[in-house]
Amino acid sequence: TVFFYATGYLLELDAQTLEAAYFAQRMQYFGVPFVAVCYYLFIRDYGNRPVRKKWQLGLLFLLQVVVLFSMNGYPDWRAYYHRITFDMLPTPHLVIEKGVLFYLFMAYSLGLILLGLIEVLWHYPTTTINDRRQRFYFALVLVLPSIATMLFVVDVLPISMNMGSGVLVLSLLLFGYHLLRYQAQNWLPYAREHIVESMNDGYILLDNDGRYMDANKTALRLFPLLKKAARCTPALEIEEFPPKLLNQTSSICEFPQKADDEERWLRASSTPIFYNGNPVCFCILLYDVTE
Repeated sequence: TVFFYATGYLLELDAQTLEAAYFAQRMQYFGVPFVAVCYYLFIRDYGNRPVRKKWQLGLLFLLQVVVLFSMNGYPDWRAYYHRITFDMLPTPHLVIEKGVLFYLFMAYSLGLILLGLIEVLWHYPTTTINDRRQRFYFALVLVLPSIATMLFVVDVLPISMNMGSGVLVLSLLLFGYHLLRYQAQNWLPYAREHIVESMNDGYILLDNDGRYMDANKTALRLFPLLKKAARCTPALEIEEFPPKLLNQTSSICEFPQKADDEERWLRASSTPIFYNGNPVCFCILLYDVTE
């Protein structure tokens, strides 16, 4: 999406005629309608809260498809663009009279950006400096292009040209720098993959509020409903999750649990996890002690 958006933007800057500029605009719109929704879905996936239902995904992309066809249907369809002219000063660009669908699409995209920002601020961790830095860069990619687009929508820029593409590319470059500079040093995903997932014992991680954060494949086998639970779901709202496991102090308990169509006896060990002397979450290890 960003490739089409940025490439079309560069072609528009190089255009010498209305036809060439409109062709560049059409290329941009193979990416423009999908930027906000794709980034929102990326934020949900990265935070382990993906949108799983196909009908919800279809609804998220419905307006974007309508915009794509409407924009390419100009001048026969004027719901998105009411009128388009071409200006060479100060740089080549299209002068757009916006239609009703244009404003509807912009409101929808900004709504998705707001939801993405809420997702980052409310559901992303803030425990470490790297966590807070990560939240900042995710929010930056949301906010800066939105400001540029809003300036275009309300017609306060010196020229009637959307600068959002250039701002988006710069924001993504900063975001890419963050991933290469800091995430490359984060060995947690590799450690989890090679150690936690290979454990024969179950592993469940809950935050201080008793919300589900993570589990390995053994725990998912013992508690199949965890597979459907989104990150940050209160554990008490997950059916069959034993309330006694919410004890955040170091403790051990045993209980029966039906798994693989037979009843198993499990021993659970709960251990709080500290950072800078403060508890930030607690880990539950599950051992099968069935005789």
